[in-house]
Amino acid sequence: MAERRPRSFAGLGRSSYNRDWTQGSTAKNLWLLAWPMIVGSVVMQFDTVVDMIWVARLGASSVAGVGVAGILVMLLSSARMGLSTGQRAMVARAVGANEMDAANHVTMQALLMNLAYALVTILVGVALAEPMMRLMGVEAEVARQGENYLRIMMFSQAAMSLGMMAQTSMTASGDAVNPMVISIGTRILHVVVAPLLIFGWGGFPRLEVSGAALANALASVLGAAAAVWMLASGYTRLRMRLTWRVDLSTMWEMIKIGIPAAVNSAERSIARTFITRILATFGTYGVAAHTIAGRVDMLTEIISQGLGQSAGVLVGQNLGAGRPDRSYRSAWAAMGYGGLTSFALFIIVIWKAEAIVRIFNPDPELVKVTSLYLRILACQSVSMCGAIVFSSALQGAGDTIPVMVASIATLWGLELTLSYFLPKITGWGVYSLAAATVIATSVRVVLYIAYFQWGKWKEKKIRIGGGERARAGS
Repeated sequence: MAERRPRSFAGLGRSSYNRDWTQGSTAKNLWLLAWPMIVGSVVMQFDTVVDMIWVARLGASSVAGVGVAGILVMLLSSARMGLSTGQRAMVARAVGANEMDAANHVTMQALLMNLAYALVTILVGVALAEPMMRLMGVEAEVARQGENYLRIMMFSQAAMSLGMMAQTSMTASGDAVNPMVISIGTRILHVVVAPLLIFGWGGFPRLEVSGAALANALASVLGAAAAVWMLASGYTRLRMRLTWRVDLSTMWEMIKIGIPAAVNSAERSIARTFITRILATFGTYGVAAHTIAGRVDMLTEIISQGLGQSAGVLVGQNLGAGRPDRSYRSAWAAMGYGGLTSFALFIIVIWKAEAIVRIFNPDPELVKVTSLYLRILACQSVSMCGAIVFSSALQGAGDTIPVMVASIATLWGLELTLSYFLPKITGWGVYSLAAATVIATSVRVVLYIAYFQWGKWKEKKIRIGGGERARAGS
């Protein structure tokens, strides 16, 4: 039976995402998949930056509160990250093997697991918001604002988990266009609504940081509804059949692949909480500098993230099709293009750091502290690109344990240790933490590349459609 031709929402890119990604030019396939991901990431990161600009107008305590709460949100969302990794690897492998029914089945099982996970995160986040903020050791006003933000954001994260589930299957199947459309629509809504709720414009109540979280929650709910509807209605390459039938074997395969990725995400979030405790000793300006520099750093990683995600999809699909040679070339092509753009962005940040920080807040002391912190952090640009690309490639192959091991070794063995001791032995203060991040990232990318070159990921087997698909060669 011929493959069903999907309808494209808004009529964008239909012939592109319906192509066979295991054939043709590797570089062309990489960019055809990557550009919608990059555009979607640009919109999302721009939205995040604009949101922080509005919050920064409320003062350093609000910035710090949102920054600390954001770390806790990531901690509570770590298991969902693991589910997405397992889901992506299984769907990509199934599509590469031309088993579309299996890909749809995996997607439905992922939806059921995300529904359960969303309920748990809401209950835990709302009940424990206050004690978690107190444990971070920040000032009382920072804790108060972060607590309000955290409670609302857990509802947002619950909705986002469902939306990300749907978008993960779309991109793994080769459709990055429809997720881009969803991102653009929801982020435009958020940008418009956020200042109204933060500052009380247009007759709305002034909710400050709670308004930022509420606007995010509204956009996330609508985005999740749109994404799930697209999958169920056929406005993408897959067509998920809604059913409450639980397939424990498929869920367990997804969990097995995803557990190392979930542990990786959780340990990074836990380590960030310890780093935040260290940051708190440098006062509100230190926490705010770390938060703003982190947002700018994420903005500079957008192209690398898009290329990395694209490479991960191509690695998975080509392994499913029995073409590990194309998987290998896809990852290195992503590294080449991403490395060049990362270096160019590094130069811009070094040159214009003060001007970038003033976009958030012109407070002279904040500009002074944050601009130097940002310059140091920017030194990891190219190595961070490599870490993103090769970790995504290995996860796309379903080989998630080496990524977890390298991440734990460099984050806990290097970054956290250096973050604690460098301020004591160097006198660099808060800037020691930026230096620790740069050192750890540089070592991490070396470990990723060494394992990737070894080639064991080509032999990784994934059970789909009742059988195993390695489809790899030497």
